[in-house]
Amino acid sequence: MSVQEDPVQREIHQDWANREYIEVITSSIKKIADFLNSFDMSCRSRLATLNEKLTALERRIEYIEARVSRGKALTSFLRGSCSVAQVHQKYAMAHALLILDVLAWSPGLRPWR
Repeated sequence: MSVQEDPVQREIHQDWANREYIEVITSSIKKIADFLNSFDMSCRSRLATLNEKLTALERRIEYIEARVSRGKALTSFLRGSCSVAQVHQKYAMAHALLILDVLAWSPGLRPWR
């Protein structure tokens, strides 16, 4: 009987070795999937933050470009020959335009929205 149990014992040991190997592989696959999911969420979060920062920078650039372009137009507007009263009128208009410009680019200051 001892001779017949030897091959059975080997099969049982081989079966357990296979099961342990499958468990190690399964566990490793789960760890990889968890890491990839975590990495995906981290990347999405960082990209969203970066997108917000880029959007804010783009808005600032647009604002600065508008101010520079408005300043150039205002300078040429104010350089024209005119009387003192006309200069005061032009400065008042320029001041009003500047206030409207600030309101247009400052969401918290817009009373009409």
